[in-house]
Amino acid sequence: MPNLWGELKRTIGDKAEAIGKHGLPQARPNEHVISYALDAEARTLQSATIARFNELERACDGVKRTLIGRRLELALRVALVLAVWDNAGGEGGTIRREHLQWGLDFATYSHDCLLSFVDDMTDSQAIRNGRRVLGGITDACAGWLRFTGAKAPAVNRMATELKRVQHSALLRWSKLDKRAFDEATAWLIETEQIIVEHGEGSKFYLLMKMN
Repeated sequence: MPNLWGELKRTIGDKAEAIGKHGLPQARPNEHVISYALDAEARTLQSATIARFNELERACDGVKRTLIGRRLELALRVALVLAVWDNAGGEGGTIRREHLQWGLDFATYSHDCLLSFVDDMTDSQAIRNGRRVLGGITDACAGWLRFTGAKAPAVNRMATELKRVQHSALLRWSKLDKRAFDEATAWLIETEQIIVEHGEGSKFYLLMKMN
């Protein structure tokens, strides 16, 4: 097998060596590469994040799927910068859980801003309905929206105390048909603004930031 690196070095001389020192370690390992590894807690967070992002990616398409597919990569790059910064120029170090969590928060926020811009540019009825439903969930959790009906006291108490908004109560309040409501909540789930829980024979919506 030809020595491609040696041939390249002979061809372009010292410049190749200087560039090679900053190359990918998996392509050409050398003792000058400073390495950082995820600690155990960061690896656990990474594994959980991969599973969650894979699930979100399957539920999305287009720009959203592309961004979610690259989100962990961006988060790891940010985490590496933070780890190097914390290490104050030392010879190698560890990427801790808080580094990766900060990177994930940054990547998620930046992608949410971009997706919000995309949604504004392609503002569909489902998105408009989704924003209305999100407002209802937010107001119900804050106690500003009070549902009515025979089970209203328990439903309202669950919303304000447990931050869980019952599906049927929210559907009636929205005055949307089932298909429009499902499209609205699907958009909220895809954009990670709400999550869904099942229990007590019903479905409940929770704000992502409350989770």
